[in-house]
Amino acid sequence: MEVNGHERSFAVVSAPPEARAILGELCRVTGLSEPKLVWCDELGGAGGLSGNGSIVIGDLDQMKNAERVAKDLGCSVERARLAALEVAIAHELGHAAMHESGHPDHSEDEVDDWALGMCDRLGWRTNLHDAIVGIVRENRARNLEKRHPYVLEGCGGFLGALSHAQARADLEAAFQQDFGRPGSMRALQFAQAVALGEGGQYGSGCYVNQETGEQSCSTNNWGAAQCRATPPCPSGCIEATDHHADGSAYQACFHSYATPEAGAAAYLRTLYKNFGPGVLASAEAGDYMGAVEEMKSHGYFEAPLATYQAHVNHNVDVVANALGEPRGDFVRTNPRGPGIMVPLLLAAGALGVGIATFPRWRAVVGL
Repeated sequence: MEVNGHERSFAVVSAPPEARAILGELCRVTGLSEPKLVWCDELGGAGGLSGNGSIVIGDLDQMKNAERVAKDLGCSVERARLAALEVAIAHELGHAAMHESGHPDHSEDEVDDWALGMCDRLGWRTNLHDAIVGIVRENRARNLEKRHPYVLEGCGGFLGALSHAQARADLEAAFQQDFGRPGSMRALQFAQAVALGEGGQYGSGCYVNQETGEQSCSTNNWGAAQCRATPPCPSGCIEATDHHADGSAYQACFHSYATPEAGAAAYLRTLYKNFGPGVLASAEAGDYMGAVEEMKSHGYFEAPLATYQAHVNHNVDVVANALGEPRGDFVRTNPRGPGIMVPLLLAAGALGVGIATFPRWRAVVGL
């Protein structure tokens, strides 16, 4: 995948044993359930925490930070790399800890401080750890200044995700392109709430091919839309495992788009055109639950209606709070209830933190 002119491979490789030991020790002292550790050769960022309970770390990214610290402080690369691993893993686990302690709207800097505090508590912290955090913050600021589309602002999540503000901007442009007019706040807010879950933070989620173990991340597929084909998949699509409502698995082809903007445009066409005018009409009228009913009646998803409505309802709150806007819907029903939100470290679905991800119970066919 190309990011800012550089190819990112996202290939999964074996995690070093010291990384697993670091994670185990952190979970022991925090009392958090130990998530799966996914080690990639390069992420285009230090790492991330996925909604399905996986900590994702980029090996080459850690090495680059370690080499710089070793050069600046005159220590061995091995020592600096260990410090980089301790900081990165503590940081990603910190997102989970802060979310579960009732602070979902934390900033990346706050999680940096939490990670350093944990390193201090475990007796790991040295000037190397502080130097690593300094580099991470420097890189983060540089990426945000460039409006890097693959860096989260504020609330934690997979480092490859779009921010809520950037997602809204992309949807506004896509709506104008697809419909020839500006999108209403209601239409954009509803579409964004659905994409937050379906696309794993707006198309940044990972798809897993359970037959091969291969993962495909950041496909820019905002709606988890499948191609009009079954494996072998045509060009522009990736093969992954999906599930029907009865839990049975099947192999499917999912669209992969070159840019978030292209994915957003395709997603809106699928959501508001391919599945009939009722979805858009209901959303613009402020009947978000009615819009979900329209999606269900036209086969957009297979999940139980009430479950999907509850997920959308939660994500509307997430989007509205992040953008500082009111909810655009009227409350016709109260689909929220106990047990709807799966605990963060056990949640299923695409990538994201503090969002309601949707079970892969549908067979959406997109453009």
